Amino acid sequence: MDTARGMTGSWRRYVPERARHLMGIDVKGTVSLGLWFARRKHGVPDGALPVPYASGGSALFYVVLFSIVVETIAVEALIRGLDLTATAGAVSLALHAWAVLAVLITAAAYVTRPHVVTDEYVRVRHGAFFDLRIPRAQITGASLTRVYDADDGVTVSAGVLGVAVASQTNVVLTLAAPVEVVRPLGGRARASTVRLYADDPAAALRALAG
Repeated sequence: MDTARGMTGSWRRYVPERARHLMGIDVKGTVSLGLWFARRKHGVPDGALPVPYASGGSALFYVVLFSIVVETIAVEALIRGLDLTATAGAVSLALHAWAVLAVLITAAAYVTRPHVVTDEYVRVRHGAFFDLRIPRAQITGASLTRVYDADDGVTVSAGVLGVAVASQTNVVLTLAAPVEVVRPLGGRARASTVRLYADDPAAALRALAG
């Protein structure tokens, strides 16, 4: 056991923190794809309320996928027109296939890793990129406030954590004291207000009021 701990410690010492976080995101995303096919959710215990947020960004995923397909066809036609080698075609196809897979993995993580409300905590997530548990005792207020021009993704500014989907947030949590936030690439900050997006904010607020 000591040897295993030593190997883990050595691995962490030689791999930069940002790289470790990127590897963790890749692993979580790949697992999410499997959960998506199995129609299962991650980290939703019995009695908990999952709070989905994926539909807010679904249109963007469809647009990106359509763009990749169109680009694949266009590049393939260009390669044939220029009479390039079969290797060029194979490389192009592999790159576009990887891009499609990356989009599917990201979408799967959004669907299978919802926010979660339990009696003990609220779990705020953003796909495979972000995961924060806030004890219910720390939450002093929850309100409906719609914002349509928020910075996308996970941001922290002036003590406010934003977890936006398609530039939108609609639920605001006020905390009794700041909590530590670990950003997707490992940076740390503190926040006493959380703004997040929920597909059904009314249901989320009812659960938080219970």
